[in-house]
Amino acid sequence: MDHRRCPRDNFPLTPTRFLNLLMDACPQCDGTWLDRGELAQILGTRYDVDPRHGLQEDDPRGQVACPGCGTRMVARWFSPHKRVKVDRCPACFGVWLDSHELQEILKESYQEKHEPQVAVTGKGKRYHRPDCRLLPESGVETILASQALERGLTACRTCQP
Repeated sequence: MDHRRCPRDNFPLTPTRFLNLLMDACPQCDGTWLDRGELAQILGTRYDVDPRHGLQEDDPRGQVACPGCGTRMVARWFSPHKRVKVDRCPACFGVWLDSHELQEILKESYQEKHEPQVAVTGKGKRYHRPDCRLLPESGVETILASQALERGLTACRTCQP
C-alpha cells in the first residue's frame, strides 16, 4: 500500500482521477502530486517541465520532501514566463503542484497553443509581428500578445500584428 504524504501539511494523499489519469491529491491543501510523465500527459507535451525552461529558483516556502521517494525537491519555474513555480524531485522527477498551480499551468498551456505570439525589443514601446521589417536583427524576444499588453506595449503601426 502506498503511504504518500503531502509535502506541505503531511496529510495522506488520496488517489484522484483527472481526465484519464490517476494522480495523488491532498484533501487538506488541494495540492497535487504527479509522478514522472503525468503532467506531460495532461498537457500533451514531451516533458513535465521543459529542461530549457525549468530554471531553478529558491522557494520562499523552503524545500519540501518528495512524496514519491523522500528526496528534497527543487523549486523550478514551469516556463520562461515565470508565472508558476513548481516543486520537482531531482531523483524520481515527480512534480508537486500547490492548490492553484495545475489550473495556472493549464491556462498558460492553452494560451501558448491558441494565442498569437508577438516580437518585442528590450527598450521598445511597441509589439510587432515576428517578421516585421522594423525589428532589429538581434535583441528581439517573442512573447504572447497578452504579455505585451500587460507590459503596456502598443501595436506596431507598420506590421499591425
